[in-house]
Amino acid sequence: MYFKKKHYIINNHMKVKAYYASPEKCSSVKKAQEWLEDHKIEYELIPYGKLSRQQLLEILSFTEGGFADVLRRGMNYQKLSRLAGKKVEEMGTLELADFLLSNSRYLNQLLLVGNNRIQVGYNEEEMRKFIPKNKRVIAKKIFKKI
Repeated sequence: MYFKKKHYIINNHMKVKAYYASPEKCSSVKKAQEWLEDHKIEYELIPYGKLSRQQLLEILSFTEGGFADVLRRGMNYQKLSRLAGKKVEEMGTLELADFLLSNSRYLNQLLLVGNNRIQVGYNEEEMRKFIPKNKRVIAKKIFKKI
């Protein structure tokens, strides 16, 4: 397995938590880990098997669309209802959270959370949100000089 628990520090108040399904099957997890290391951002790898209800609810608090934002591509409420044996609309937040914790394969392969922001999956452009603002400003000034 190519995953190593490493922590890189860029400042004292920023730490990204990377929740993931299976690093062996998902290149996004490895790419995100490499990107965070390249940008010297402290991170913690947390497999879905160790994801708590409280952590999932915290993740959901950073989304705009709630559960729909953290589901795997191709997964929707209709499919989830069929799998759960009950309409998602009839399930409470805690019940649906518990169902997803027991069936984490329905969650997106990678969820990154840090500094009150969330990134679902790996997208190099959108990963910049985890670089502290003062570092982004410095990089922008250097880029303009070139």
